[in-house]
Amino acid sequence: MKKITITNQNLQFLTIRGRGIHTLPNPPVKVYSNADLQKKEILLENKEKSGVYRWTNIVSGKTYVGSSVDLSRRLYNYYNAAYLIRGDYMAINRALLKYGYSSFSLEILEYCEPDNVVTREQFYLDLLCPAYNILKTAGSSFGHQHSEETKIKISEARVGHKHSEDTLAKLRARGRPSGSGKPNQKVEVLDKETNFTTIFDSYRAAAIALGIRQEVIKNYFARNQSKPYKGRYVFKKL
Repeated sequence: MKKITITNQNLQFLTIRGRGIHTLPNPPVKVYSNADLQKKEILLENKEKSGVYRWTNIVSGKTYVGSSVDLSRRLYNYYNAAYLIRGDYMAINRALLKYGYSSFSLEILEYCEPDNVVTREQFYLDLLCPAYNILKTAGSSFGHQHSEETKIKISEARVGHKHSEDTLAKLRARGRPSGSGKPNQKVEVLDKETNFTTIFDSYRAAAIALGIRQEVIKNYFARNQSKPYKGRYVFKKL
């Protein structure tokens, strides 16, 4: 088992990918060696900043890369147990619950303009191939309309079971799993802060991504609301 020690004095900032060692193009702009003890520091120093971050499990060496136009808000969610449990389909959420924050370091790989966060996240995903990122497309954790095949892959990662290629082929052809009932209601979400529109295949998927309850979205439509939810999100049925 490899153990990674990260300090502010490191000159090469290495990451493990399989059995190889890959060097970041530039040192991270911020390094927090203990995500538990440095929680307050993490949230304060990244307030109103956008950029790309990386969680590193110092026990297993596995990493997760993400980005946000509001780093403090995004990172605050990781310290919310209810948020982690709701989104337990994500490997990083399960790992944080299992190992605890003291077993993780956090790096801000770079700060960038809000319009560039997805592009820069994709750069690091391609470079580092982080193990906790099941989906290798930037923005997948929020706003990716998963295909049925992708959903199966996420499920497999959770339970350690793999479906046959024949099963996956049938799912691709059908568009939804065998035995499912009425198709879920698709919903479009417009983020007024980023002007980014995302399509989710169900209320549940949208609710998980936003960290809210499904009932919030249902009530939004039931009341024919036109104002953005929390002054930010506009929902539309598809």
